[in-house]
Amino acid sequence: MGAGRVSRRLFGLRRLFWLMRWRLAAVWARRLSPPASARLAVSLHLQSGMPSTWPLMRHRNGYVREAALNALEVPIVSAEELRELADRLNDWVPEVRTAALAAARRLFATASADIVVAAAPHLLSRWSLWQRWEPPAIAEVDALLGRPDVVRQLASSLMSARNGGVGRQLQHLLRHEWIDGFLVELARGAVQPQVRKVAFQTLLAGEARWRSPHVKRAEELRYAIYKSGLTFEHRPLTVQVDRNVLVEAGLRDRFASVRWLAAGALVESSVQVVREEQAIARLLKDKSRSVRERGQFLARRASVASGD
Repeated sequence: MGAGRVSRRLFGLRRLFWLMRWRLAAVWARRLSPPASARLAVSLHLQSGMPSTWPLMRHRNGYVREAALNALEVPIVSAEELRELADRLNDWVPEVRTAALAAARRLFATASADIVVAAAPHLLSRWSLWQRWEPPAIAEVDALLGRPDVVRQLASSLMSARNGGVGRQLQHLLRHEWIDGFLVELARGAVQPQVRKVAFQTLLAGEARWRSPHVKRAEELRYAIYKSGLTFEHRPLTVQVDRNVLVEAGLRDRFASVRWLAAGALVESSVQVVREEQAIARLLKDKSRSVRERGQFLARRASVASGD
């Protein structure tokens, strides 16, 4: 018998061995309770050579998902794994959410700052949408995003990001007080105009404002009303800025929305710039029609005040 035939037969015997083992496991699983059968499935999954139970996180059986989370001990090495574990915090099975919270407390600390920043857009966007996760789970994600090494990289990514949607990320981050120290820098030098606009508007108002999760009322659930009004929360900023200097910088911004906000502060007479006549003249020549209209209002008011 040739060596190739021997190798093929050995491979066939190995496949037969694993097939019989899985069939015997299926027979025993029917005799065991659902949690015990799920633990058996996870154990066989690990014994088959798989390094971890990450592939079982989306198993259709909640007992398997729970057992996979309880058996999870390997560190988080990718943004996909971090997102998958975070998604289990909003699982529709309460026992799975409990197991995911325990796994998050074990493994969130093993994720590097690069991984957390890569997964941050998903984690931030889910906060206002998920309705099943509980305050302890929210606190774990907030603590993960609030790590000093993560905070520095998040601020740096907001400053240099060129892709869309970064402004919404900053709006979600306004829940956290640690972002206040980066708002002035973001308002002046962020690459994305929407980031500069959100930072400028927040500093000008003196308070952080973000969208809060909407909890459906009884009548909404009964009549299937899903288009409810938006609700917002707010808090005072922990930093103080010179609003006059801020507006002067806003009037020179490249983004028309920022210049419009800065001109609105002059219209409301909430700030005083050093060279107001030059500022009004610049607004009257602005490319944006809405900014020019505010400049025209300021020019008429200045004319009336001077008695012309």
